[in-house]
Amino acid sequence: MDRVADMVFSKWNKSIGKKIIPSSNRPLSAMRFELGKENEYLNNQFEYTRSRMRIARASSVNFGLITILALIFIVVQIHPSTEAQKWAYIFITLIVGGLLTGLSVYAWRELTVTYYELIKSNYKTK
Repeated sequence: MDRVADMVFSKWNKSIGKKIIPSSNRPLSAMRFELGKENEYLNNQFEYTRSRMRIARASSVNFGLITILALIFIVVQIHPSTEAQKWAYIFITLIVGGLLTGLSVYAWRELTVTYYELIKSNYKTK
C-alpha cells in the first residue's frame, strides 16, 4: 500500500519540494544523503520524519479505500428498517471517512513541508 500511496502522492511531493527549495542544482535526495552521511543525528531525524510521512500517506489511501468499501457494504448488505436509517449510515460513513482521510492528507503535507524545510535549513549552512 505504501508504493501505491507513493505513486498517488509523488507529483504533489515533488511540487512541495520545488516550492521550498526552488533553485537547487542537486536532486533533493542527493542533498539529504550528503547531509545525513556527515551527521548521524540529522540522518536519524530525516529517517524518522520520512517514516511518519509514509505512515500518513498510506493511511490517507487506506482511509479513502475503507470509506468507499464501507459505503458499498452499506448499500449492498445493510437492510435497515427505514430508508432514512440507511441514508444516516451513509452520511456518517462519509463524514467520518472523509475526516480521517483529510486529516491524514493534512498530516502528510505538513510532515513533507517539515522534511524539505529541514533539508533546506541545514544545506544552507554547509
